[in-house]
Amino acid sequence: MALSLCLTGCSGGADDDPGSAPGDGTASATANPPEPTFGEQAVRRMTLRQQAGQVIVASWAGTASPAPLVRRLHLGGVIAFSDNVESTDQIRRVNRDVRRVVARRGWPAFVGVDQEGGLVDRVGAPSTGFPAFMAAGAADDPALTRKAARASAAEMRGLGFDVVFAPVADVTVGDGDAAIGSRSAGGDPQQVARHVVAATEGIEAAGVLPVVKHFPGHGSLGADSHAELPVQRRPLRALERRDLVPFEAALAAGKDGPVGAPAVLTGHIAVRAVDRGVPASISRKVTTGLLRRDLGFRGLVVTDALDMQGVQRLAPGPRAAVRALRAGADVLLMPPDPQAARDAIVRAVRQDDLPRARLREAAARMVDTMHGLGRGSAAAPGSGGRVADTLARRAVTSLAGPCEGRLLGDRVRVVGAADDVAAFDALVEARGVTVARDYTKRVRAGSRLVVVGTRTKVTKERKRVKGKVKVVKVRTQVPVRERRPVFKQVLVVADAPTVALVGSGGGTPGAADVTVALDRPGVLGRVSSRVELAAYSDQPASLRAVVDVLLGDRSAPGRLPLEVPGAERRGC
Repeated sequence: MALSLCLTGCSGGADDDPGSAPGDGTASATANPPEPTFGEQAVRRMTLRQQAGQVIVASWAGTASPAPLVRRLHLGGVIAFSDNVESTDQIRRVNRDVRRVVARRGWPAFVGVDQEGGLVDRVGAPSTGFPAFMAAGAADDPALTRKAARASAAEMRGLGFDVVFAPVADVTVGDGDAAIGSRSAGGDPQQVARHVVAATEGIEAAGVLPVVKHFPGHGSLGADSHAELPVQRRPLRALERRDLVPFEAALAAGKDGPVGAPAVLTGHIAVRAVDRGVPASISRKVTTGLLRRDLGFRGLVVTDALDMQGVQRLAPGPRAAVRALRAGADVLLMPPDPQAARDAIVRAVRQDDLPRARLREAAARMVDTMHGLGRGSAAAPGSGGRVADTLARRAVTSLAGPCEGRLLGDRVRVVGAADDVAAFDALVEARGVTVARDYTKRVRAGSRLVVVGTRTKVTKERKRVKGKVKVVKVRTQVPVRERRPVFKQVLVVADAPTVALVGSGGGTPGAADVTVALDRPGVLGRVSSRVELAAYSDQPASLRAVVDVLLGDRSAPGRLPLEVPGAERRGC
C-alpha cells in the first residue's frame, strides 16, 4: 500500500466535501448534478435540530425503553450494553419500541450492540456465546469465521439489532497491547485481514451493518483509550505494513468498488505521523485525509464512544461531538450528554463554526446506510450453538504436553476465577472426574453454607478413587436462630493434579500440572506446566472444547495466531 498522505491540504476550509474523490471538478459536477439520494431528500425535510439529532447514537441507563429519548431528540439511534439487557425477551421489546417511534421516518433506527464474542458479549444466554475473535485466527478458516459471524449477527437481528460493532481489525502485539488482546484475530496483519473480511461478509449476510474497528489500529498501543489518549509513535510506513493492512483489505473487499466495508469506527488514538496530539476520531487529517482521501473510503464513519477519556480530556463535554463532525465523522457515538451534544451542534452551525452542508452530508449518509440494509435472516437466541462449538474446538491450541490422548486422570483440583472454576467443575464431574475441593477454606472465610456429600456418597467416592479420600469434620457458621454448633462431613480429595484456569484477570498462576489460557495466551509463555492449552475465551463452547481435549476425546488442532515469547511451540 502506498499512501499519498494529505498532511497539509486536508486541513483546508470547513466546507470541503470529505466524501468527494480527489480531482473532482465543480464544473462537471454542476453540469451533470447527480440525482439526490434517499438520505439527501430525507435530510432536506428535517429541521436543523432534527439533523443534529440524527447523527447521534446514544447510550442509556437501565433496562427501560429509551424510545422517549429517541423521539424527543430525534436521535439516529441507540447502543445497548450489558446493563441494558435483562433478558432476550426484554431487549427484543426495547428494540421493537425504538423501531416503533421512528417508523414514520421511513428508515430504520441505528440500533447497535457490541457483540464481538469472548469478553465483549453484551447479550448473554440464551443467546449463543461465541469465542473471542482470536479463536478465529487460531482456527484460521475464513469460511468458518464467516459462518460464525453470520450466525451471531442473525441472532442479534432476531432481537431487533441492526448494527453490530464488529469485527475488530486491530493487529495485536500480545501482552503489550493494553486494550485489545483476544478481541483481535492475531498478530499477523495478513491473517487478521483475511478474518476481518470474512467476518464483515458474514455480518452483512445476516442483514446487519458491521462496523469495522478501531481505525487506524489500537492493537500495538500500551495505553487504553477508555482511560487516556494512546499515542501511536510509529512512522506511517510501519503502519502501512501492519496496522492499516486489515482496514485496507476490508475497505477493498466489497462488490461495489472501493467502498468495501460499509462502516468504519475511528478510535481515540493520536497518530503522531499524521496529526500530532489529536485523536483520530476528531482529526480531519486522519478521518478525511487518511481514511477517506488516501484509502478511498466512502462509507459511514462512526466515532468510538465520545464519553471515553481518550477524547474527553482534549475535547470535554459536547465539544468532541462538534469536532468529530468537523473532522468528517458521520455518526457520533455515545456523547456524554446527547441533548447537550445536539444543542452544541445546532449552536456551532448557527455560529458558522460548523458548515451546515457537513451536517447534512453526515445525516444523509447515515440515513442512506440504514435505509439500504439488506433483509438478511433473523435467528432465534441460541441457534448458533453448533457453529460456536465448531469454532471453539478448531481453535484450542496445545503449546506444551502430548498432542493427543487423555491428559487428565480421574481426579483433579481446579483453581481460577470462581465462575470459570464452577463451570469447569460441572463439565468434568459430568464426565466422571472427581473434583477436589477444600471446603474448610470457605468456612474460615465466613461462609454460611458448606456443600457436602452424604455419607453414602463419601463411601462410594472413597472406593472409586482407591482410598485417596478423607472425611473431615468442620464447624460451620450458622444463622443466629440456630443456637447450637453444626458439624458437617466434607469430602476432600488428596493429591489431585491441579488445573489452573487463567482468564481475563491475567497474571501468572502458581505451579500447576495443567494451565489453560481462557483469554490472552501470553501467560503460557511464563509458566512451566506439563500441559498448556490456549482456548482464547471462557465462553461455554470454549470450556467444553478444553474438557474434550483434556479427557482425550479430541485433539487440539489450533495454531497460535501471534508470537508468545517463551512458548514451546505454536500448536500441534
